[in-house]
Amino acid sequence: MSYGLPLQGFLDVLAQDIANHPERLHVVDGTLLRRIEALVGGVDLDLDAPLSPDDE
Repeated sequence: MSYGLPLQGFLDVLAQDIANHPERLHVVDGTLLRRIEALVGGVDLDLDAPLSPDDE
């Protein structure tokens, strides 16, 4: 499957890292999901909005 050059490069690096360090993989279980939701659940994000100059 072809994903386009930038995404394919990222996926290749990710696959290589997983192959080299499988011990780094972690299950996203209910506890982790609730922790993530508590941290960012109320954050509104507009993916189409430009970044502010302060973020650059």
